[in-house]
Amino acid sequence: MAGGVKIRKRNRSHVDWNPHEAEEAARSGTVLGSRAAAKAVLRTADPITPYETGELKDSAFVNDDGKGLAIVGYQAAHAAKQHENPEYSFRGSGEGKWLETAVKQSRPSLLKAMAAEVRGRFR
Repeated sequence: MAGGVKIRKRNRSHVDWNPHEAEEAARSGTVLGSRAAAKAVLRTADPITPYETGELKDSAFVNDDGKGLAIVGYQAAHAAKQHENPEYSFRGSGEGKWLETAVKQSRPSLLKAMAAEVRGRFR
């Protein structure tokens, strides 16, 4: 029974509903959807992330709590300083506030990706 819903067709349609399976399907879809959305943010951020040695880009990460919260970040010691000071003249390539910009640019597709993961659990 996908997502707690089973549809049987005989002479007429019949729907079996299992709330426990439906809750698990919604939960797993939310977890996978938030993870997919976080990875999409990183893909959008990649071309505008400051780059000189590659240390900053290489420190990018996605973590999730297994409950639907995903965190995108950079572990390089200079990441926060570079991100929060867009007035810097970046050697190489990139721009300040790159992660914030990526979230704003990809917001519509993030919601669609999350919804698709949840919806996919109910088929």
